[in-house]
Amino acid sequence: MLNWLKTQTARRTAGQQGSRNAADESFEEAMAVCPPQAAARLMSAIRSTASALGSEPWQGPLRRHRGRIIVILARQLADADQRLGSSYWTGADGHNVGRDVYQAYGIALGVARRARSLEDLMATLIAASATYRSGPGDPDGYGSATLGEIERDLKALSDQIA
Repeated sequence: MLNWLKTQTARRTAGQQGSRNAADESFEEAMAVCPPQAAARLMSAIRSTASALGSEPWQGPLRRHRGRIIVILARQLADADQRLGSSYWTGADGHNVGRDVYQAYGIALGVARRARSLEDLMATLIAASATYRSGPGDPDGYGSATLGEIERDLKALSDQIA
């Protein structure tokens, strides 16, 4: 019931009186599979992720999983936003680990934009993660952990639908 309510709210927010676009449809689908206790930060991240992905990857076999994939990615964006907004996550050198999480989210988002199937998404993300992990830009490992969480959640999604 709560997911239905969130979907209805999303439709009103998206301006359902006029024309619908792919980002609005993606947002609605993601809100329908979003955990009922989702915080406002996650809902905002879902809106941003749906908008950032646009309609590119949602042709063909990936289309039926878009809501769940958006939620998987949006969780990481919400985490990045939370860390960036807190001095607790900033080291003495001024580096906030939220930047690493945000960078990893951006990598995953770029991979998702180009993917044409769930298998393609997972394989390309694993390759991108390996490249990211071998680089020097993640001193505390939060970006690598973010990519690992996305890989884990996509694997769980793949196992669920198999």
